[in-house]
Amino acid sequence: MKGDKDLELDVFAYDLNEPDVMKALISLGARARIILDNAALHHDTDKPKPEDQFEQKFAASAGAGSIKRGRFRRYAHHKVFIVKRNGAAQLDPEGLHKPLRHRRLRQFEPRAGLR
Repeated sequence: MKGDKDLELDVFAYDLNEPDVMKALISLGARARIILDNAALHHDTDKPKPEDQFEQKFAASAGAGSIKRGRFRRYAHHKVFIVKRNGAAQLDPEGLHKPLRHRRLRQFEPRAGLR
């Protein structure tokens, strides 16, 4: 992502507190959009948690509209990263372990009723 300015990233994260990941997301600025959990374990207006601090820094970098907070289901420790080019997810049926420049990129059309 860092070397390809045409790529964008959508993130859905519960329990986002890994400093290197947080720094990388902040560095992407407006190329990233994030939905971040706001459960009591990860959000406190009196004593800000790492996720609260990240929210402020990310909003300053990417714009307040680029991050949303919401309640996920209990203990849904998911972190989903979707890389997009021109608004389409970059999916590789051969696996994610290969560098992007060596992958065949395919755009999958959503099935009926899944939009």
